[in-house]
Amino acid sequence: MGGRGTFAIGNNVDYTCETIDKIEGVKVLSGKNGKHGLPEESHSSTAYIKLKPDGTFYEMRVYDENHYLIKEITCQLEPALNNRERKHNMVYIHDYLEKDNFEILPAHLIMKEEYKNFFKGVLSMKNGNVQEFVDHICYGDELWFLYNGTKYFLEGWIENDILELVLYEMKENGKDYKWKGDDNNYPVEEFLSDRIFDGKTFWEIENDITWVDC
Repeated sequence: MGGRGTFAIGNNVDYTCETIDKIEGVKVLSGKNGKHGLPEESHSSTAYIKLKPDGTFYEMRVYDENHYLIKEITCQLEPALNNRERKHNMVYIHDYLEKDNFEILPAHLIMKEEYKNFFKGVLSMKNGNVQEFVDHICYGDELWFLYNGTKYFLEGWIENDILELVLYEMKENGKDYKWKGDDNNYPVEEFLSDRIFDGKTFWEIENDITWVDC
């Protein structure tokens, strides 16, 4: 291996990327001299991020303690994982299980725990902070947001001493969704993990959501 700006097999190789920013402490890289991909081996970091030209997330590569690539997390079209649908980006992962083996491996959709581990602050909803948004859900506050041309209204209420969340599609013949919690907690996780947004969860579409006032 070599040629991507690492100490590959003990050899100091010229850098082909440069750091242009950091997100939650993770370096954002941009290619040099016509190079565009993130390195297969890291120089000193455990992860690197690549952004799209418009500044939104495209890819993160994660490395082990020996600086070898172990995960590649990408946000783009992946029809094989989305019933051949080619309109909406999705977040998925390739795992690299063998050192120096960079063959493309079968991808899988990102799971909730993987999202929490790798994407704090990386994928960001538009016009707001996602953690603040989720905090409001926990309190049952009224929230408005836009996704894929549709406006949604989310609110919490109490019915028969049970805390519930209700989501309304604010359009003609729009759907209503309801989740039941218990007498102390709103069903936040149930809402966040339900695949109601074109077959995707809230976490999978977070960077396509715009938080609005009403």
